[in-house]
Amino acid sequence: MVFFGSMARGEEGPASDVDVFVLAHELPENPFDRQMFLRGPLPKGLGGVSIVAKTRREFEGGFCSCIYHRWYSSVRYRRLYEG
Repeated sequence: MVFFGSMARGEEGPASDVDVFVLAHELPENPFDRQMFLRGPLPKGLGGVSIVAKTRREFEGGFCSCIYHRWYSSVRYRRLYEG
């Protein structure tokens, strides 16, 4: 997991969300199912979380330019967990 975006840079404002990138071994193929799978462990009612999730194969295949630019432009990030 990697935080990116304004919160990771310490530039968040009142309307900022939390941007999270997740690299996982396995994820549901369907985008809706993938989001539901990733949001399942989050506390109910927690808003303002944007999740970008990829499997290793997808990650190595590259990002669409819009997501890559958003993630890479946040040069300061916090690694939460590696394993």
